[in-house]
Amino acid sequence: MVTNIIIDGHDKSGKSTIARALSTALAIPVFKRTNVKFSYDFAIDLLYSVEGYCQFLEQTHYKVIFDRLYPSEYAYGITYKRNIMLEKILELDKRFAKLETVIIICEKSKKEYETDELIEIEKYDELKFLFNQFLNMTSCKSLHLNTDNQNIKLQLKTILSWLM
Repeated sequence: MVTNIIIDGHDKSGKSTIARALSTALAIPVFKRTNVKFSYDFAIDLLYSVEGYCQFLEQTHYKVIFDRLYPSEYAYGITYKRNIMLEKILELDKRFAKLETVIIICEKSKKEYETDELIEIEKYDELKFLFNQFLNMTSCKSLHLNTDNQNIKLQLKTILSWLM
């Protein structure tokens, strides 16, 4: 069975809802970083945090579901022209893979964001491309999950059968 799960993807794609449902189904706690200040140094701050999470998991062998982690820094960092430290992201990814981490990228189609104020619609295609590019680079087992239907029971069933 899976040790750790990273749920990532566009803003408002259902990550937190899916994380909570998986947490209940698998009895694994969810960790979501809050009060994040976006700045030029965000990439450095995030990667130091992820380094700490990784060391913690390597030493304790705890199971956790992350509600957003380094795949977002890859996609959003490139989209918003931050220094993403790709080498460090890939190194962390290899270490998370050794911890049997799986990555689920949630995605709603572009039309779902036409009335959303959180996502700049002109950034959608680039973010979609970069999340998909990340899925091709990751060393972790990964799932691309379309969340347009907003049916958490069906999404959970899809994820659980994929995990088994």
